[in-house]
Amino acid sequence: MNDHKFLSTKIVLNPQINFVEKKLEPVIHLPARKSFCCISVGSNHCALLCTDGTVYGWGHNYDGVIGYNNMTFLTKPTKISGLPKIIDLKAGDIFTLYLTHDKQVLMASKKNKTKKFMKVDIGEPAVGLFGFVDPWIVGESGLFYWYDLYNPENKGIRKFGPYSFGVPKQILSIYNSVILISTSGEAFSMSMKSYRPEQLLGRNLEYVSYTDHFVPVESLHDVKVKKIAGMYDHFLVLSEDKKLYVWGGNKEGQLFFEDKICMYKGFVNYEIYNGSVIDIAAGDILSAFIDSSGNVHVAGEKLCDFSTTTLFYKGGVSVHCGSYFLVIEEENPPLSEAGTIELRKKNDMISKLNQNNLVSLEQIQQLKLLNEEMKKILTEKELENRDIQERYSQLQKVLEDNRNQNETILKELDDERNKNRIIQNELEDKRNKNRIIQKELEDERNKNRIIQKELEDERNKNRIIQKELEDERRKSKIDKDLFVKENSGKNKLIQELEEKMAQMETTIESLKQEKFDSGSNIGNNEDTPMKIFSQDEIDNLHQIQSLGRGETSEVIQVFQDKYWALKILNPQSQIQNDTIKDKDKDEFDFDKMRRFVSEYEIMSQIKHPNILKTYGICYGDENHPPSIVLSYCPTNLKDCITALSNEEINQIIIEICSGMSHIHQCGIIHRDLKPENILLDFNNHVQISDFGISTLSNDLTHTLNIGTLEYMSPEQYCEDEHYTSKVDVYAFGLIALYLLTRGSPPKIKLSDVIKKKRILLPSNITEFFKTMILSCLSLNPNDRPSFSELLDLLLSNQDKLLPI
Repeated sequence: MNDHKFLSTKIVLNPQINFVEKKLEPVIHLPARKSFCCISVGSNHCALLCTDGTVYGWGHNYDGVIGYNNMTFLTKPTKISGLPKIIDLKAGDIFTLYLTHDKQVLMASKKNKTKKFMKVDIGEPAVGLFGFVDPWIVGESGLFYWYDLYNPENKGIRKFGPYSFGVPKQILSIYNSVILISTSGEAFSMSMKSYRPEQLLGRNLEYVSYTDHFVPVESLHDVKVKKIAGMYDHFLVLSEDKKLYVWGGNKEGQLFFEDKICMYKGFVNYEIYNGSVIDIAAGDILSAFIDSSGNVHVAGEKLCDFSTTTLFYKGGVSVHCGSYFLVIEEENPPLSEAGTIELRKKNDMISKLNQNNLVSLEQIQQLKLLNEEMKKILTEKELENRDIQERYSQLQKVLEDNRNQNETILKELDDERNKNRIIQNELEDKRNKNRIIQKELEDERNKNRIIQKELEDERNKNRIIQKELEDERRKSKIDKDLFVKENSGKNKLIQELEEKMAQMETTIESLKQEKFDSGSNIGNNEDTPMKIFSQDEIDNLHQIQSLGRGETSEVIQVFQDKYWALKILNPQSQIQNDTIKDKDKDEFDFDKMRRFVSEYEIMSQIKHPNILKTYGICYGDENHPPSIVLSYCPTNLKDCITALSNEEINQIIIEICSGMSHIHQCGIIHRDLKPENILLDFNNHVQISDFGISTLSNDLTHTLNIGTLEYMSPEQYCEDEHYTSKVDVYAFGLIALYLLTRGSPPKIKLSDVIKKKRILLPSNITEFFKTMILSCLSLNPNDRPSFSELLDLLLSNQDKLLPI
């Protein structure tokens, strides 16, 4: 309960006698067992708002100015009946404004003729109540309205704004003038002469010239105003640096100046008091302020003797003035400023949005600078690549010339071989014909020896040519090695990069053709840019720790401005059969690269709050494998299952269904749904991950032996090539059982499911969840619900989920 205490001087029964009671007494009979929101003091009455929306009032109620029936004067706080729930209020001269919970304005006033509370309709929800002589109301749009209280038959509501200074934080009206304080602390004023001239007769108190719009107050030009107070013919201003400024009539010494000289030319700083001021208030013939020590100072000859001191009371935190009385709050913290409760909420929200926009603009500027720097780096790299390409082309020309020479020499050798074959054939024919004649045979042999000698000579010539060719090759190799060495391996890098880029382009085009041509929803987000990180950007990330290692990749926690997860393709992963051929190993490496790029392609195109977000890919270089930058999640379902509350388990089950429903709508089958792949962010929200073995749902056939055996569906286990997205629903049923048993689910054999044996679930699982799980574990995939149906089921039966 609120222990707030109020002290008050006595409200005189007849305010016309111009009398101020000096004695402070506690305000008694405050409502018991209630907390208070704010207090507002009018000319001769008070209104106190409780946090439950009830209102208590005391003081003068002549002609219903507070809202009581048949009561003219109340000596103690009394509940006001007939009001709905009230969230803010403001007491004025002859009226009291009440803001209802639906942001409508009700007014109790001497001018009300038929109703105790009259609705003031400004045409929009209200957020602020101000004024003193006149009611002023601030709308939710930032416009503000003046209600002509003295001519109600005209139903005079005049709209003001919008102004460049934005939404006002305070409006205070006296007979001739109105002063407005903007949210930035600027002061503006306006004459009321053109709006109600009959109320200006006999009063020469206006601060500004006769203008019918708001203009800056010149004497407060360099002052940032925190609060303004006043009633009829004088104002007090409290600045943000806790200084006091005064203006207006001073016949009773109410401006704290003993000489009683009036200050109508402009606001002046009250420099007599050098301390800090924390609150101000002004009545008809009195004023008050509180210093930083809690001392209440008052002015007005009815209350103080300037020859001694203005100190009136010690121990106050806030002060309020009526025409001839004052009210002091004792307990910290002071209550909210009446009439501004909803307006402060709106201004705080606008301020927060402005701060967020400022941060966003700074981030955009940083990105622009970074983009310019990247363009410069890319331009330098392009120039380097052009130079390397030119040198490479020159080397290619030299190699081509050598190839042409080699081809000529080889052709000559081939011609010689053909000649030799012909000669050998002729020789064999002669041997067959002249076997009988030895002499002719001998002659023929001699001829052959001569021919063989000629052939040997030719061979020697060929060896000389080959040696020259080998020397030329060796010289070309030396020149090439020297060129490569001078360019720090750039030629090899270009060749490897060209091969990698060719493979990656082929893989990406293949994946895009598979996804886009198949009608997948993934391709619908073509406007989303794919961020390609350079290897230097990846190297600049600070590696914290390894988060896990799989067959083909490793995930590392990294940091730059915040935590990220870096998934790196593992080039050292081994095929289980070490005797596999090199060709098969190349196919395995290519398939590993294809799956890695496919996972990035899927994750970068699917956008959903419960699907792990990817920020880009790096294709690596000759010394670094490709990698993907992902959101960092501190844990997964398996690691934190025992620490989850019922509310978090309900949330996780619903969010898995929401994320998987979106995945299936995009035409993707996950195929490896398990607790380790259900990541949880810092608020334990689901982030579905690991799309490395995902496939398109409209493919005619699917790869066999894919997935984790423990969460594999019967059709996957039986090597059915035509399975559907319902394999993910089967895995979800087991995950739900894993969640509801806190990580200790009963062993469900696939053979029992295939044999249609009855599945027995733990007795502590509710019938609702049993029915849902058993439907997900149906042998026939067509009998399993879709994730969209599961999500609708859960959201429409939240009363049947785990108790919170």
